[in-house]
Amino acid sequence: MTYAAYKNDLTDKREYDNEMLRWKTKWLHSTGERPAALADTLDCINPILYRNVNTILTILLTMPVSTATPERRFSTMRRVKTYLRATMKPERLSALALMHAEDLTIDGEAVAGEFWGKKNTMLNFGFP
Repeated sequence: MTYAAYKNDLTDKREYDNEMLRWKTKWLHSTGERPAALADTLDCINPILYRNVNTILTILLTMPVSTATPERRFSTMRRVKTYLRATMKPERLSALALMHAEDLTIDGEAVAGEFWGKKNTMLNFGFP
């Protein structure tokens, strides 16, 4: 991670460089077991002594690991909103996209029971 990208979150450049040097030296001369994950590292850091390292680790922990989930959502929208469904309302489109993206299963019996419970469920197909 470069200093320039987060200079509003970090202290001045010289203090940042000195702190990074102290941080590297700390772990080079450490005899104990090193943390296995970033969250574990954040737990064992002194936020007063290593203010910039604490900030950097916090930023790293809040960044998404990949963009796969948003990309999957956009491709889902392309599949769900086809030419025939281009005029559907946003609420229905959103519900269909969520069902498709999350692989939700629908209980057909429950849907049929709710449909049958409503009034005027008989459809007129033009028969007498």
